[in-house]
Amino acid sequence: MRDSEYYIPELSFVAESDGKLVGHFLFSRFPLSSTPNGVHIDDRGENNIVMLAPVAVHADYFHQGIGSAMITKGIKKVRNAGYKGIYCL
Repeated sequence: MRDSEYYIPELSFVAESDGKLVGHFLFSRFPLSSTPNGVHIDDRGENNIVMLAPVAVHADYFHQGIGSAMITKGIKKVRNAGYKGIYCL
């Protein structure tokens, strides 16, 4: 994914606990196809939707709120970056 044209470096995150990598998630550009009513783009002529995938938390850290915290932080970053929607795969 990081080698694709859809990768957004500022929307790729890791979670750490005591210096250990325990989770990762990223948002990438999500191209939308035309519909009978037109193309879904913003007023700048750009697709303004991102996709959330992958999301991973190390099994030793399940049920500790890490995934929820990651996604909550990510949504705020996406909103602050000006994106208008998130597609969850």
